[in-house]
Amino acid sequence: MPRLGPGPIISTTARGALARIPEVNMSKRYLLRVGASASPFLAAAFPEFDVEPEDDGRARMVGSLVDDAALHGALQRLQNLQVELLAVTRLE
Repeated sequence: MPRLGPGPIISTTARGALARIPEVNMSKRYLLRVGASASPFLAAAFPEFDVEPEDDGRARMVGSLVDDAALHGALQRLQNLQVELLAVTRLE
């Protein structure tokens, strides 16, 4: 189905008319603990997360991801940047 910009998905009905399919926010919030310090570089590499320092000098990253593929993409970026992943927690 075509998407026109960041808005709702547009579908074609049986008669060829355009119909809007309402968007449902199915994003999930995650907390990632990493073995790197919170830095502008880490924040820039993960704009979908809020990067905050922890007391032990490591960073916590909290953010919403649209689906499991987005989570796996973020985890792959951590690996590519050689940032140690300590924990992943799905927040309710």
